[in-house]
Amino acid sequence: MVLRVLAKLAVPAALAVIVACAGGSSPTATTGGGGGGGGGGGGVADQVIATTGTAFNPATLNTSVGHTVTFVFQAQAHSVLFDAVPGAPANIGSSANTSVGRLFNTAGTFPYQCGIHAGMNGSIVVAP
Repeated sequence: MVLRVLAKLAVPAALAVIVACAGGSSPTATTGGGGGGGGGGGGVADQVIATTGTAFNPATLNTSVGHTVTFVFQAQAHSVLFDAVPGAPANIGSSANTSVGRLFNTAGTFPYQCGIHAGMNGSIVVAP
């Protein structure tokens, strides 16, 4: 009985992991839109992963004003240094094995780079 219950739980969980990982190879991501009002939860989070290599995935993330982008740092330390443009959020210092959110309240393009790894760049494009 216990094995049958575990099997029923394992299959949906495995499919969720496969679906989540399958979308991560695109160099540009666009967040989902629309939806009818309401509070938190239910939507796909705006997220950039600082990989264990020297890349931000996605390299360009499209979002909307008022959204928080979560930077996910894996085992290798990275930082996020935003170009000095109006509306850019605070930089993120050297981080590993953590996630850090930044709120984008201004429309525009916000380029950034890793201060540790030369050539590791990305941008957040914020639509009104």
